[in-house]
Amino acid sequence: MIADFFEEPKKLTHPIAEIMKHEGARVVFRYDKNSITAVKLIEDISMQAPIMDFSLEETKIDDIIRLAYQGAAQ
Repeated sequence: MIADFFEEPKKLTHPIAEIMKHEGARVVFRYDKNSITAVKLIEDISMQAPIMDFSLEETKIDDIIRLAYQGAAQ
């Protein structure tokens, strides 16, 4: 999930979602959709900082393949 905030959030945390990138007022989160819904994640994050806009992206196939090979190599 990509969240654009009204201003740069100083500190964001979430017990399930991982912050992948934080650039100014834009933060990219990664989460397991079997552990939390996007709606719940947005609700939780918006309690910490007001969200101006957000978008959802599916995991790219390249990332899935890379993770699969990394897991097999371990």
